[in-house]
Amino acid sequence: MNKLQQLKELMGLLEDDNSIERQENIDLSFYEVGKSYAIRCVTMIYTGKVKRILKDGLVLENAAWIADTGRFNEFVSGADPSEREPYKNPVIVYHQVISDSTEIDNINQNQSVI
Repeated sequence: MNKLQQLKELMGLLEDDNSIERQENIDLSFYEVGKSYAIRCVTMIYTGKVKRILKDGLVLENAAWIADTGRFNEFVSGADPSEREPYKNPVIVYHQVISDSTEIDNINQNQSVI
């Protein structure tokens, strides 16, 4: 089997993947446009206001990467995180990387390091 045939075979495997089907089964009813959330992902935590809900992700405005929440319970209850790095533009968080989310009342856009 030459490399072109191997590549075609691999591409065929990708087409048969059920990831699109699994993705369509994601329940997005938890999220509401205009509400703010703390979203814990595989390696990061984001905060932001949901601007759009896409098939494969959430578009957040006023978004920030939270490098250090401090005490997590205090953070999700409204306390400023120990370290926040705001985004200048909206950001997309893909559903496949979200571990958990919670609605939050206040998103502060100032950069912070405590």
